[in-house]
Amino acid sequence: MKILLLSQFFSSTRGGGEHLFYILAKKLAEKNHQVWVITNKIKDESYPSHKNIKIILVSPVLKYEGGLPGQKRSYIWLIIKKILP
Repeated sequence: MKILLLSQFFSSTRGGGEHLFYILAKKLAEKNHQVWVITNKIKDESYPSHKNIKIILVSPVLKYEGGLPGQKRSYIWLIIKKILP
């Protein structure tokens, strides 16, 4: 399946929704879905490398000023396990 995710921020280490989009893209790619992510470039952010994930960065370059995800990670994993077969 081909999947397009749109998110202003896409991060493996920051935010709530941004982190959820990252996990969702990673899990879908691991199941051999082709995932495209359109997102703003975040200053000093590194992006995942996976053969099934294509990240399209759009201007402007943004500075992330939010917090790091905390205890939500275990909750997010439970949700991911429920929605992906």
